[in-house]
Amino acid sequence: MPLLESSFLESRQFRRFSIHAPCLVRSSRAHTKKKVSPIVAETRDISRGGLCFEASAEWNIGTEFQCAIELPLEISPDGIVKLQCRCKVVRVVRLENNRIEVGATIEHYTCSYPQE
Repeated sequence: MPLLESSFLESRQFRRFSIHAPCLVRSSRAHTKKKVSPIVAETRDISRGGLCFEASAEWNIGTEFQCAIELPLEISPDGIVKLQCRCKVVRVVRLENNRIEVGATIEHYTCSYPQE
């Protein structure tokens, strides 16, 4: 059973979609000029207001990060959609397989359609 590292009240403003897609996640470390390498993760679900992903790196509640997600063609019949998101960690769950499940709010996002 996963260990919950935050108290989390279930409240959904937006519909959640179960989407397993690769995403590149980069911690927003504005206080340092050191370049931070992106971490490869996989989304578990996504909504207009937040996302959940699984990664092998440690995360702390309150951490701000940026992520890039390429939504699969099954989600968008008009073609691939690339999302750029600015997010904030609100939930961290340590999984049994030495991975971390991260729940985050989406503070801001933009969409692009590379085929255009």
